[in-house]
Amino acid sequence: MNNRRESCSSIGKLYEDKTADFYRQRGCTVRWASDKANMFAHIDLYIDEDPVDVKGYKPGGVCIEWTNVRGKPGWLRGKSNSLIFWISEERFFRVNRKEFLYHICRDPQIGFPPFSPPEGYAKAFGPYKWFRRHGRQDTIMMLPNSYLERFTQEQLFSL
Repeated sequence: MNNRRESCSSIGKLYEDKTADFYRQRGCTVRWASDKANMFAHIDLYIDEDPVDVKGYKPGGVCIEWTNVRGKPGWLRGKSNSLIFWISEERFFRVNRKEFLYHICRDPQIGFPPFSPPEGYAKAFGPYKWFRRHGRQDTIMMLPNSYLERFTQEQLFSL
């Protein structure tokens, strides 16, 4: 890959394809979201008409996005009904996006992001710290995979 954006995009596509294959093999109807739905509503695909946003596996965890780089609602506040988190190259789980958002906002370790940038933001990107990248309008936080595994319970799937 020539740059990080292309690399992230190809990794995302890999896990979206794996997700689509998994559900098709189980008899579900899977269709891809439009580019517009992907970019503005944070929907990657529809599984039996359920709008889903897929988060690919990264060894360090997942970067949650309250506000995207354009200053618009990030995927935490998107239009998908479900989020799929890959927690290894072969395992993922599916959660209701609104329930996940509710939990994130109520967790004292995380809570709502600060609304008075830049004073309230961490100086460096890291786990459990709301962060805004220099020159961007995003509000993001890294959640370790160990945090995400709290949500797996009965919803863990393996390839």
